[in-house]
Amino acid sequence: DWGLLAWAPDGAQRKQKMLLAASHTTVREALEGLTIKAFHATDRGDVTLEEFLAKTQPVSEADRRSAMTLEEQQVEDAKREMEQTRAAAPKKLAGLVALQLRTTESFTEAMAALVGGSDKAVLASLSGASGEELSGEVLDGVPAPPALRGHPRLQGEPRYVVAGAGPDRLVVISWLPEGAPVKLKMRYSTFKASLLQVVKEAAGGKAVVAAEVSEADDLTEGLGAAAPEAPEDAPAAAEVSE
Repeated sequence: DWGLLAWAPDGAQRKQKMLLAASHTTVREALEGLTIKAFHATDRGDVTLEEFLAKTQPVSEADRRSAMTLEEQQVEDAKREMEQTRAAAPKKLAGLVALQLRTTESFTEAMAALVGGSDKAVLASLSGASGEELSGEVLDGVPAPPALRGHPRLQGEPRYVVAGAGPDRLVVISWLPEGAPVKLKMRYSTFKASLLQVVKEAAGGKAVVAAEVSEADDLTEGLGAAAPEAPEDAPAAAEVSE
């Protein structure tokens, strides 16, 4: 066996660290035919035979899980469950698999009220035994996203909200508050593409914009407006194309 040490001290420049990470796979491929055990270190005190053996020895699944935080375990479990659900879904062209929502009558009626009225929004929830049904209800007095701040129906649980963002635009908000169950937030994220397609079909020709928010302060007047790409720490928004 051979050891491959990736030395990236804490004081190294960020660009140098990125180059090291990018070239790691290339170096391993150049050593094809050898049994390589990779070893990462940031402090000279870590570069010992004892540390190398401790960090490269096989780890059991139980030990790997015990070293994870509760949140990391929940994220991993949620991802595994989503992959299993996706694998069981109907297959599309080129082997792609999509998860499709089934809309209920309540959502269809709520969308009709939104498109045909004013100062309204649609609060949508995942329901049904497998969480693949989309139910909805009308929220009155919501002319724009800021009116949703502090709304009693939009608190600690993930939800979707479809609201007006001008006379010819709708914004589909994925409300994913901090502290909500990780598995539930991932489920709402997984079905977002299907929801956008459903809303676009019911939008009556209006443009549809998507946004993901986790705090009430993100529910701003311009949330659904067409704008340049937002910075990394701002809520994401993207217009849905045909």
